Amino acid sequence: MKQLLILLGASWISCCLLSCNSELTKNKAETIVTEKYHFPITENEAIKVGILSSEADSLPGYYYVLQRQGLFQIEHMGEKSTDIFGTFHQFDIRLTEKSKEYLVNNPLTISPNTEAIKVKFKTCKVNFKGIKEVITNSDKNKAEITFIVQRSDFTPFWNFYLDPKNKMLDTIQTRTLLATKTKDGWKSAK
Repeated sequence: MKQLLILLGASWISCCLLSCNSELTKNKAETIVTEKYHFPITENEAIKVGILSSEADSLPGYYYVLQRQGLFQIEHMGEKSTDIFGTFHQFDIRLTEKSKEYLVNNPLTISPNTEAIKVKFKTCKVNFKGIKEVITNSDKNKAEITFIVQRSDFTPFWNFYLDPKNKMLDTIQTRTLLATKTKDGWKSAK
């Protein structure tokens, strides 16, 4: 009987230790998030430059905001017509020296009459602030990590995000990351 109690006690302790290790703690979740993203990070947005065609006789408003700030040169090249596409307007959007400091892939040269290409511009910095919540699904060995970041150091290219009402900048954000439990422990899901 004594051996049975010792065996049951050892089994119970093993189960407790294993179940404690199977849960994803906030500290381990923080490690997973910070190893994946390497904060602080710089966010960016791709904006088309070069020769753009539009059915309208003007471009989306953010192009003109960036032009007023001295970041783009915009030339309306006129109205064109084809049998296939009908009538459209062409615009030549060129980078200025001022805009080049915000390029993600600097140096970039866009020669005149370059077809439209997407160029990435820095918009802001993002810093990790902490773990808000960890929800684990032990049956599937998966977890959802909810964490908080703070945006700062906004560039003029942040205007790309502004809607017509010019909302306040979204400085604090809640983001999620999925994690998977492997034989080596919890890891960021690919």
